[in-house]
Amino acid sequence: MTAFGRTRWYGCAAGNDRSRLLARCRAFRRRSLILAEVLSRAVPARRDIAQLSFALANSRQLEHLLTGAGFRDVHVERQSREGAFDSLDDYWAPIEAGTGSIPQVYLSLPEDQRRAVRDEVTERLANFQSDGRLVMSVEMLIASGRA
Repeated sequence: MTAFGRTRWYGCAAGNDRSRLLARCRAFRRRSLILAEVLSRAVPARRDIAQLSFALANSRQLEHLLTGAGFRDVHVERQSREGAFDSLDDYWAPIEAGTGSIPQVYLSLPEDQRRAVRDEVTERLANFQSDGRLVMSVEMLIASGRA
């Protein structure tokens, strides 16, 4: 299993009427962005789907959305964490299983195109390999506000 989660949004209520949201926004940035970029070139008609995971990467836009939804005292902070995959097979497992919109675009390709995408992504991921593991930073936006 990987240190990276798979959920785009988490919501939970905290004390003092304050709700916190974790927006995946740019989480998985390196991992998913590489695949999304390669898929966007391979299937330009599905670019919007491949890039959807990064739609809320702008902290001002996220703050505006929450304010527009009626939250008050909105605060957005960017956090970074390190995550790792034990191997390239661990990286590709959820993609090959079709977990999420980006893997769905990948799986929609004919076998020869999937192989070409996989080869290019794997080559680009070599920059993040250390002792056989993929080690990457994960960036996310965490937003909170009063309901």
